Amino acid sequence: MKIQCLAATLAIIGQNPADAFFSPNQRKTFRVSSTSLNQQKGFVNDGAFSFMQPFLGLFEEGKTTNYGVPLTVDEADIPSEEEQIMRRTKAAENMTNIGVEERERRGDAANIFQKITIGYAFYSSLFLDDGEISGHLARFAIVLPLFFTFGFKKSAESGL
Repeated sequence: MKIQCLAATLAIIGQNPADAFFSPNQRKTFRVSSTSLNQQKGFVNDGAFSFMQPFLGLFEEGKTTNYGVPLTVDEADIPSEEEQIMRRTKAAENMTNIGVEERERRGDAANIFQKITIGYAFYSSLFLDDGEISGHLARFAIVLPLFFTFGFKKSAESGL
């Protein structure tokens, strides 16, 4: 609540809310991975979450995702430059960043996690909840598989 009030106040007086946490002199910038697309556009990641850049080393050019896990692509599977440009254009038009195969995999993962969530709901309600706080916490643990169910399902639907 306090952060929302601070952001609203700063917006009213015309300041960038991110500057409340990072003064322009203190804002750190990190070199973006050496992707040719970023270099062509002159992209510099200096946003509010730029401090996370060093920790995203697994996600770089030449990698693909399988159930959200980055994997190295075999050189023979990399499409031609024309195909890459066509895919980027299509992805920009559709506002997606994962392919059809990955969307299907994430949809399958969502269905599996949905079954796990339902099973855990029954199990925790019937066997783990004894009326004590520990039983309530055991039932509350359903948020973990529910989180993955919802995340994979929305990712499959939106292509993000």
